[in-house]
Amino acid sequence: MFRVQGGHMQGSQSSRSGSGDSSSLPDTTSGPKVDNSRQPTIHYDVVAFPITIYYNREGDHDHNGMIFALYDNLLILKYIRALARVGQPRTDGSPDDLLEDLSAKAYERAGKIGVELPVTPQQAKQPHPLVRPLVLRARQGEKMTVTLHNCIRDRAVGLHLVAGGYDVVTADGSDVASNPSSLAPPGGTWEYIWSCDHEGVFPFHDGGNYSGDENGTNVHGLFGALVVEPPGTTWRDPTTGLASHGPDGSGRFEQLDGLYLDVLPAGQSPRDMPESDTSLADYEWPPPREYVCFEKEAHREFVVFFHDEPEFVPAHGALEPSPCDAHGNDHRDIAHGDGGGGHDNLPIMPISYRAEPMINRERTLWRLLRTGHLLERPVLNEEQHHSSWMFGDPVTPILRAYIGDPVRIRLVHAAVKETHVFHLHLYEWHAVPQDAQSPRIDAISISPQTGHTIEPLWGAGNRHQVAGDVIWHCHLYPHFHEGMWGMFRTFETRQYGQDGQHLQSDDPVYAGRRIGRYPDNTRIDALLPLQGRKPPPAPTPDQPGYPLYIPGTVRQKSPRPPWPDREFKQEEKLGNDRPGQQFELPCHVTSLLGADMPPDFDYRPFPTALERKAFNEFPVPGELFTRNRLAKQQQQEWVDDFRFRRNTSAQVCHDVVVAQRRIDYNSHGWHDKHGHLYYLPTEGDPGDRPGPIEPLFFRAQHGQILNLTLRNDTPERIEETEFDHAFPPCEALPWEGECSLHVHMVKFDPICADGASVGWNYMSGARHGRKMVYRWWADQENTGSLVASSLNPPARASSTTLSPVAKRHPNDSREPPWFREFCIGIADFIPAWDRRHRALNPPAQPGGHGDQGVMGLHYHTTVFKTYAGDPIWIRLLQGSHEESHSFQIHALRWVRFREQIDSIIRNQQTTGIAEAFTFINQAPLTPGDYMYKLSGADDLWLGCWGLIRAFDRPPAGSHFDLVTLASVSTDGPGQEQIEECAASSQPSAPASKERRFRIQARPANLLYRDDIIDPHALVYEVVDHFTSHCPAIDLSTPERLEPLVLWCQEGDDVVVELKNCLPNNLRVEPFAPEVPLERRDRPVSRHVSLHADLVTYDVRMHDGATIGLNPPQTVPPGQVREYRWNTSRPSNSPDPLGPILLQDMADFRNHRHHGLVGALVVLPADAIPHPVLPGEATADLDVERWHGPRMTVTRNGDDPTGIGGITEEMVLLMQDGLRLFLNANGKPGFPLPDPPAEEAGEAEHEDQGQKGFNYRTEPIGPIFDPRGSDYSLNKEPATPIWQMPARRKVRLHLVGALDKPRAHSFTVHGVVWPEHRFRSNAGRQTAPMVSSESAITCGTVRTFEFTPTHQGDHAYRNGVLKWAVPQGMWGVLRIRPAEDNSDHEPPCGSTADGPGSFSSSSSSSSDSASDS
Repeated sequence: MFRVQGGHMQGSQSSRSGSGDSSSLPDTTSGPKVDNSRQPTIHYDVVAFPITIYYNREGDHDHNGMIFALYDNLLILKYIRALARVGQPRTDGSPDDLLEDLSAKAYERAGKIGVELPVTPQQAKQPHPLVRPLVLRARQGEKMTVTLHNCIRDRAVGLHLVAGGYDVVTADGSDVASNPSSLAPPGGTWEYIWSCDHEGVFPFHDGGNYSGDENGTNVHGLFGALVVEPPGTTWRDPTTGLASHGPDGSGRFEQLDGLYLDVLPAGQSPRDMPESDTSLADYEWPPPREYVCFEKEAHREFVVFFHDEPEFVPAHGALEPSPCDAHGNDHRDIAHGDGGGGHDNLPIMPISYRAEPMINRERTLWRLLRTGHLLERPVLNEEQHHSSWMFGDPVTPILRAYIGDPVRIRLVHAAVKETHVFHLHLYEWHAVPQDAQSPRIDAISISPQTGHTIEPLWGAGNRHQVAGDVIWHCHLYPHFHEGMWGMFRTFETRQYGQDGQHLQSDDPVYAGRRIGRYPDNTRIDALLPLQGRKPPPAPTPDQPGYPLYIPGTVRQKSPRPPWPDREFKQEEKLGNDRPGQQFELPCHVTSLLGADMPPDFDYRPFPTALERKAFNEFPVPGELFTRNRLAKQQQQEWVDDFRFRRNTSAQVCHDVVVAQRRIDYNSHGWHDKHGHLYYLPTEGDPGDRPGPIEPLFFRAQHGQILNLTLRNDTPERIEETEFDHAFPPCEALPWEGECSLHVHMVKFDPICADGASVGWNYMSGARHGRKMVYRWWADQENTGSLVASSLNPPARASSTTLSPVAKRHPNDSREPPWFREFCIGIADFIPAWDRRHRALNPPAQPGGHGDQGVMGLHYHTTVFKTYAGDPIWIRLLQGSHEESHSFQIHALRWVRFREQIDSIIRNQQTTGIAEAFTFINQAPLTPGDYMYKLSGADDLWLGCWGLIRAFDRPPAGSHFDLVTLASVSTDGPGQEQIEECAASSQPSAPASKERRFRIQARPANLLYRDDIIDPHALVYEVVDHFTSHCPAIDLSTPERLEPLVLWCQEGDDVVVELKNCLPNNLRVEPFAPEVPLERRDRPVSRHVSLHADLVTYDVRMHDGATIGLNPPQTVPPGQVREYRWNTSRPSNSPDPLGPILLQDMADFRNHRHHGLVGALVVLPADAIPHPVLPGEATADLDVERWHGPRMTVTRNGDDPTGIGGITEEMVLLMQDGLRLFLNANGKPGFPLPDPPAEEAGEAEHEDQGQKGFNYRTEPIGPIFDPRGSDYSLNKEPATPIWQMPARRKVRLHLVGALDKPRAHSFTVHGVVWPEHRFRSNAGRQTAPMVSSESAITCGTVRTFEFTPTHQGDHAYRNGVLKWAVPQGMWGVLRIRPAEDNSDHEPPCGSTADGPGSFSSSSSSSSDSASDS
C-alpha cells in the first residue's frame, strides 16, 4: 500500500537550536534527494513535541503530554507552552521558551492559518485547537515524504504507520529485531517515505516505545493518522477556507492538517460557493440521496480519535464538593500526579485530546447550587450530562454540516487498551464503505491501532432531512460517563460566523438572542457550503433555524418539547388517499390541541410562535421538525413498491411501560432486586405473569411507522445498594427521574424524540408518572434495533429490541418462507444478589466503574426448541454494559453478511454493547442439543450459555408439540419449501474422504522462553500410534513444543482418535488467573475432549462437549474416543473453511489456558501442505505433511519450480489468561506478574494471566520481562520467527485460542490486506485495505493474505499496548531475498547507527493483498 524509497537520520547538532536541550528547534537540513520517479510527491515536516494537554475547560490535564504536529505550527505550540508557565517556578530541565522571542512569529503564523492565541496564562491552560492529533492527507497514487523532528527529551521517537508500502528496514518508525532503528534521536530527524496506493485511514504512532502505561509515549498522545483521499481531490478548512492546493484547487501543495476538512473533487475551486438567496419560508429541499460517489462530490470529512486512560490530573486546587457531603468533602480529591482509579479517582476517556466526564459537569452544577443559582427544575446528573442548555457546548468534537451534506467519518483507535464501540445516534452506514450489499450498522467495535471509514447514509440530517444535535460516543457506559462523547450538529440555515439580527419575538425566553450566536451568546463559527450543492437557506429573525427557536433558558434544564396544538383534520386520518398526510395518533390521544393534551403527557401544551414557524407542515407528537416527514416518504415508497401492501397496516400504536421489578436470573437465586425493564401493558405486568421475566422483544413490519407511548413507572426513590448510590442521593440533589426510549436503526426526529437530552435539543424523557411519545419509521429490514433506556443511574436498565420481521427470506424471491426466530440478549455488569441477598461481585464502593456484577443471556438461560431441518434465524444484541463478548453456537454456522449469501462462513461473532446481528443458519440441523454461549472463561463461568434443542420431526398426522413449518396456514410454505431451504445449507464438496489423526492429551513442562515455563501445561500431541499405556513424561525438564495444528483438504472427513493421558493429580495451579466469583477449591477434571468450530458433525456424538440431553462426549482417563467432522463448505460459500479453533470442552476453566488448544486448517481440495523446517524460508516440495504450524502450500498443477501459485502459510494461536512461572532449573519459580491493578480493589479479571503466541512469549519492559528489557522490539523474540522469500504470497491464519473475554487487535508491520471483518467476495466492491484487525476474541479466526515485497523483519503483534505487547504478544516475519532461501543470517547487513543497505526497486510492485 505504501512504498518507501529510503530513510535518513540527522544528529542532534542544530544551527537553529536556541539551547542544547532537545525541545529546542531540531535540525531541518534536508536529507537525501527523493528519487525522481513519475509518482507525484508531497512533503510534510512533522515535529514530536512535549506539551501539557488540557482535556477540558475544567482543567483535567496531562503534564507529560506529547503530540505530533506540523513543524510550521511549532512556534505557536512553544508560545502556548511558555505562556502557560508564566508565574511558575523554573525547574531543572524545563525548556527555554522565552515568551518575548516567540510572540511575534506565533501571532504571524496564527493569523495566516486563522486561529486565535491565548493572551493570559489561564487561557493557555485551556484546550487549544492546535493541540490536537495530527492528520496528514494525501491523494491516492501519491508518494509522501515526512521529515520527523524529535523535540522529545531523552527519547528516540518514530512514526510507525499502521499500513503497508514502506520498507521496514528504513521506514518502520520502530526498532524491530534485526532491522536497524528507524527512529529519530532526541534533537534529530528521520525521513519516512510512503507510497499511498490505497484510499482509507491509517493510524500512525510512536514505534520507539511499546509500553501502554504512563512510562510510554502513546498513552500521552504521540499518535495521529494518515488519510488517503480519492485521486485528484483537494481539501479545505470549512471555516477559514484555507485550501491544500491554492485558492483555485490547482496550485502547489501546501501543508494543511486538521481533524475536520472538506474534501473537494478534482476541478472544483475551494472558493466556488453559491450564495444563499432563500429563507426557510420559501426553501425547497432537494430530494435526499442515499448514496454519493465520494470521488466526484464534495463532502465533509471528520477524523475522530478514540484513546483511553491517559495519565491526568484535575485542575490544581480544591475540587467542588457534593452538596450531599455534610463535611464539605466529596472524597474525590485527587493527589497531584495520580493517574486515575477507583471511584474516588475515575479515569477519563478522551476523544482527540478532549474529554467531558460527567463528574466535571456535576461539579459545575454543585458550584452553581453553592453560589445561589436557582434551578427551575431539578437536575441530578446523567439526565443533563450532554445538555448545552445546562452546561454549554462540550469541548469534545462537534461535527458540523448542513442538511444533505455528504459525510465521511474517519474513525481511528489510537488508544492502548480497550476495544471501544462507536455509535452515532440517528444514522446508519454500510459495514463496507461504498458496498451497498453489506449490512447496515450503526455501532462498530474498534480496537487499538485500527482505523475504519464510516459513511452515514443519506448524509447529514438523514433521510428525513432534520436538523439538530445528535450524540456520538463510545457505547461502553463507563467510558461514556468518563467523557468519551461528542456531537454531530446539523444546521438548516446558513452560518456566516457573524452577528446578525435579533430574533423577532416578544417572548422573554428569547430576550437578547440573535442570529450568529448560540442561545448562550457563544459565536457560531462560519460553515462554508459545499461546492456543487444547493446552498442552505439564510436565517431570518422569525425563522432563524436550529437551535435558535427552542425556548430554553441557559443554565437551566433542557426544555420539554411542545405539544403540536393544532386541529386534527378529518382528511388527515389514516386510510385516505392523500400521500404524505396519513398518520395515526399516539395511543389514547384523540386531539392535537394543547388544551386537550392528556394531563399525564410530559409536554408543554402550547408552543411559542417561533416554534410554530419551525414545525413541519403536519407536526405530530414525536415528529415536529423533520423537513421530509416520515409519513410522506413512507407513502411514496408504498406507492412505488407493491410489496409494502402486504403489511397489515401503515402505522401501529403501542403502549410501553418502564418499571422496576425483581429479575431472577437462574434457579440458584441470583437476582437483581432493582431490575429495570420495559414491557407492553397489553401483555400484563411481568411481575404478575407466570414463568421467568424476559426482555422485551417486539416486532414491526418493514416499512411501518410505530407510535410508541412510554409511561415512566419507575419509583421516585431507589435505595442505595452495594452497586449503586441512592437516587436521589440526598435532599439537596432532588431529581425527576426521566426515562425514555432511545432507538437504533430507524428514522426519528432527534430534536424532540431521541430519548435523550443532547446539545440544544429538548429533553425527550418522561418524568416519573408521565408519558412521552416516540415515533419511528422502520424503513429497513434490519438485523435488529436496540432500544436502550436513558434512565438516570443505575444505568443498567434492561435492553429491548425492535426486530422488523423480514418480508422475505433474503435468498428467496418467491413467497416468503417461514423460519424460526430466536432472540438472544447479552448483558454484563448486572447488579445481582444470591438467595441469601449477598451481593455478587460488587464494586469497591457504590457507583464504582470497575468490573462488577455478573453477566447473563436474556434474563435467564433459555432453551430454544425447533424441529430438525427447520430454518433458524438468530437475532443477537448486546444491551449492556461494558465488556466485549464472543458469541458462538456449536455445530451451527452462518454467512458473515446475510444479504451476501456468498460471503465468508462464520460461527463466531465478537460483540460489544449496542451491536446487533442476524445469523441465518447454514449448517445441517439434525436432532440434538446445540450449545450457544459466550466463549470467554469469565462469561461461561458466570453461566452465559443456553441450548437450541432440535427434535425429530413427528410423522405426518401425529401430534406436534411445536408449530411446524409444514403444517401452518395455507399462506405458509409447504414441506417442499422446507426441504429446499434446508438443502441450501448442505455442504457442497467432492465426495468426502477420510483423513485420520491420532492425538494424545498429556501433561508437559512447557517452555515459553528459556527462563519462562508453564509447569502445569497440558498439550495435544500427534502420534503415529497409541501404546497400551500412556507414556511416562519427564516433567522435570521443560520442553519446547508447538501447538496442535492439523491440515486437511476441504471435503475431508477428519477423524481424530483422542487418547486421554492426563495425570492423576490435576489441581488448580498456584496463583491461577481468576474470574468473577472465583472458587479456589474447584475440582479439575481428568476428562478431556476435542471440540471443533465451524465444521459439521452429529452434535450428539462428535461435539466434544457434554451438554443438555446429548450423551457424554468427553474421554475418561486412559481411554480413546473418536471424533468425526466434515469439512465441506456450504454450497454458496466462495472459500474453503480455512482456520478452525480446536479446544478442550471437558474443563474450560482448567484445561484451555494450560495449552489444550489447537487449530485445523481446511485447504482447497487440491492443495498440499509441505513442512517448512526451522531456519528455512520455504519447504522442500517433495515432502508432504499434514500437521505443524508452518507450511508451504502448493495446488495441483502448480509448477514446482515456480512461485506463482505457491503460498507460504502459518498458523498463529493467540493465547491469554496463561499462568507462567520463572524457570528455576525446570521447577516453577516466582509467577510472572499480572498487569498492575489500575483501580484499587477493582482489578479487571479479564486482564489476569500472561499472553503469548504458539506456546511462546517474549515479554518486554521492566514490569513483565524478568530480564528487565526496555519497551522496544529490538531483539530476537522467543515467539515464532517465520522466514519466507520476498514477493511470495503469504497466508497468515490467526486463531483466537484465547481464554479471557478481552478483545484484542492484530497487526503486521509493512503489509496490507482486505479488512477481513468486512470482506467482500464474488466480484463486488473490494473491502478497504488495512494492516490491522479489530475485535479478536475467543474463537475468532482470520486469514490475512498479503505479499511482502521488502526484505527485513516485519513485526507481527497485538495492537493492545496495555498490556498485550509488553506481556509478550509479538513476533517476527523475516522476509529474505526472493532468490535466496538458504542463508539463515539476519536479513540486514547494517549497524544500529543508520539505515540498512536495502532499498526498493522502482519497478517493484507494492505490498498487496487479495481476497482469499
